[in-house]
Amino acid sequence: MMNNTDEKNVLYYQEQLDVIKNEMTHLWGSAFITGGGSFALLYNEHNFANIFWGCVGIFITIVFFNTYIMRRNEVTRILKFLKEQK
Repeated sequence: MMNNTDEKNVLYYQEQLDVIKNEMTHLWGSAFITGGGSFALLYNEHNFANIFWGCVGIFITIVFFNTYIMRRNEVTRILKFLKEQK
């Protein structure tokens, strides 16, 4: 049986899980939009500005995907914690 503190912890982690899942959705969408735009810049016209911004966009896309994976690991950790609380 859970006491009042455990119930508060479970509720806190459930709220955190909702926030993180929402953030992951935004990261996923942003990564694809940024990555698609970057590849479009790299493959359409070949001038310095397009190549520069395309490379910057690919770097930002990698950062978005890395952040997405970090958040996914955090969701896994929270789910494991919640499973142990039951």
